[in-house]
Amino acid sequence: MRKLALYIHIPFCVSKCHYCDFNSIGLGRSAAPEAEYVAALRREIGRWTAALSAEASAGIDTVFFGGGTPSLFSPESIGSLLHEARRLAPLEAGAEVTLELNPKTAAPEKMRGFREAGCNRLSIGVQTLDERLLADLARAHDAADALQALEWAFAAGFERVSGDLMYGLPRQNLGHLEDTLRRLEVFPLRHLSAYELIVEEGTPFYDRYLKGRLPLPETEEVLAMRERIAAFGRAKGMGAYEVSNYACVGHESRHNLH
Repeated sequence: MRKLALYIHIPFCVSKCHYCDFNSIGLGRSAAPEAEYVAALRREIGRWTAALSAEASAGIDTVFFGGGTPSLFSPESIGSLLHEARRLAPLEAGAEVTLELNPKTAAPEKMRGFREAGCNRLSIGVQTLDERLLADLARAHDAADALQALEWAFAAGFERVSGDLMYGLPRQNLGHLEDTLRRLEVFPLRHLSAYELIVEEGTPFYDRYLKGRLPLPETEEVLAMRERIAAFGRAKGMGAYEVSNYACVGHESRHNLH
């Protein structure tokens, strides 16, 4: 019987990025309705508990908290959702539990709290370490936040940390990417996700694109960036296992492979 892979969506963000067409809500100065949303998720998981009674006997192999920005929520809320998930089906020994993290929401005690709550893998949204590019993306964090989040993640005891990057960004060139990779070199990353920008309809980037105000790099430059990322991965012992993912053996995202 096939094991279950559970995805839990938390749609709230500090702010919505200019490229993002995901189901997410930029909060601005408002607080996330954390307690209400967690209660709603627990009710939803409870409904699935009855519906999946036969299939659930296989157990849960992976849990992925995505968004949005799941790291906006407290470790206690994440732990509460994992507790509810265990009522749906037993969590397998060695189950992979991933949390997506925006560097702006990171703090040492929070990282430790996520680990104690049951998360054993972090996916950290670095995107780029160029301040101008981050501002153009409308990311909530800056380069220092991203580097600090990586440092805190490893200090908290996470052995499985993915650095998530983007390339092919407006005004980005190979030099910008080289600088980002050079600054990431010091971290013991065993997984890297690198997503080429897709200009999605309905986003601020799409509006700028239609008006001719989105200066994207040429195809040759984007291909050079892709190859440079692959070379960075190879130098760290990572092989490509999906179009946008690189990992050392045993550090692949099992959730992605379900």
